[in-house]
Amino acid sequence: MIFIPKKLNDKEIAFTSKKTGKVEISLTVTNTLGYSNTRTIQRTIVNDQSPTADFKLIKKVYRDKDNDKKAIVRAFDMSTSPDGDSITKRAWFYAFDSDNDGIFSDDTWYYHNGTSCRFWYSLR
Repeated sequence: MIFIPKKLNDKEIAFTSKKTGKVEISLTVTNTLGYSNTRTIQRTIVNDQSPTADFKLIKKVYRDKDNDKKAIVRAFDMSTSPDGDSITKRAWFYAFDSDNDGIFSDDTWYYHNGTSCRFWYSLR
């Protein structure tokens, strides 16, 4: 394995590895009187895991007579990352079944790119 160390500050250093496997890191500290102590820790470097896309919708959506007869569909992102990475991008795709045939391939699909966990779409 090739490690590329990077000093972050006086108490922190980062190592970068492009391979999986075991790594052993040791730290030796010495005080002004010359006394020292060492601690060694082993860790296993594993492959990054893909996030799991998940969201929920309200089951029934009604058109609102006080909102120009528009229905607002709300989608709530519930996606997770099994290894704790931050989810930095969400790409929402949506279409309205304009002829009520249950087939969306003949309808226009829209795209919304954002980092928000919530998405609102207004239907007329």
